[in-house]
Amino acid sequence: MKTRCAPVGIGSSASGSAVGTSPGSQPLTVAPRVSPAAATELIGALVQAVGVPVQVHSHMTSGMAVAMYLSAVKAGAGAIDTAVSTMSGFSSQPPTETLMAIDFAIDGLSDTEQKKTYELLRTLRASAGDF
Repeated sequence: MKTRCAPVGIGSSASGSAVGTSPGSQPLTVAPRVSPAAATELIGALVQAVGVPVQVHSHMTSGMAVAMYLSAVKAGAGAIDTAVSTMSGFSSQPPTETLMAIDFAIDGLSDTEQKKTYELLRTLRASAGDF
């Protein structure tokens, strides 16, 4: 595989909330300069090689994380780390709500499923104000 991205490291844990968390997934910290094409190649190869769900962790430093996450999920990532919108962006993870909205549009979740999910996010956002 050609290296078209910054180095990656396998970590023992990942911070932030996870969208689509898979039990037993292995966290993968990806430098924020990874392009969507490189993520497809890297995550696809890792998923095939290790045979367990791969959890991807990145930051919004370069603004590429949302597109990179979408490519990683299409390539088989078992989970992605996100942050509630009020605490996301820049040196944090991509916003949970943005990725959920994209996922809802792609997968066509029902209005009831969307409302339940957004209610949970409102609760999380309200409790974050206590810190």
